[in-house]
Amino acid sequence: MTTVRLIRELENIDSQLMEANESLVGINATFEDRTAVLLQEEKVDVGQGRLNVAKRDNQTLEQEAESISAKLEEVESKLYGGSVSSPRELEDLTKELQHLRKRFNGIQEEVLESMLAMEEIQEVLKQDEQVLKNELEGWDLTQIKLAADKQELEQDQLNLEIQRENVIDHMEEETLRVYERIKRGKGGVVAAKMERGMCRSCGVSLPTHLVQRARSGKEIVPCPSCGKILYTE
Repeated sequence: MTTVRLIRELENIDSQLMEANESLVGINATFEDRTAVLLQEEKVDVGQGRLNVAKRDNQTLEQEAESISAKLEEVESKLYGGSVSSPRELEDLTKELQHLRKRFNGIQEEVLESMLAMEEIQEVLKQDEQVLKNELEGWDLTQIKLAADKQELEQDQLNLEIQRENVIDHMEEETLRVYERIKRGKGGVVAAKMERGMCRSCGVSLPTHLVQRARSGKEIVPCPSCGKILYTE
């Protein structure tokens, strides 16, 4: 294998390694990302808190309704039981009875409204809990897939590293040094295709003697403009 072909092979391997590394970074970031689940858990917690408050409020109203109902029975018993004969007391009891009935009717409406509100909160909470269940199931499935993808990428990395070492073993030290230097300075792109006497990377026209040398592939011929190593198919 010629020097330039070795360089192109190494560049191809390094490109695949870079892609694998970037994919692994993305997978690791996704592995740790439970944002959607956490947000939905928070939503469920808020809904559960609202339901608890609604239940307490409803219980308080029902207790108040029971208390007023008991007071109503007591006043009615006095008013209609014959134990009170004083006109003034009877008038006071009548007024109290009217007040209690009005209050009882009002509290009954509040109890009904409270129950309706509680049912609405329960329905929303039920929906949020189902969404959370779906999020958790989806997250678990995603973890399984990501774990499989990660294992496959790590195996690909290992195979590529072995291939890389094999290519390097067939390279001269100076060739490898030149390769690494250009790679650092050109963002990982080392070789540039030469076509019709031009460098396809930067578009510069190449001198005839450079074209002839580059075509042989036996030596490193850098483009005089962009500095990348020239090659032909």
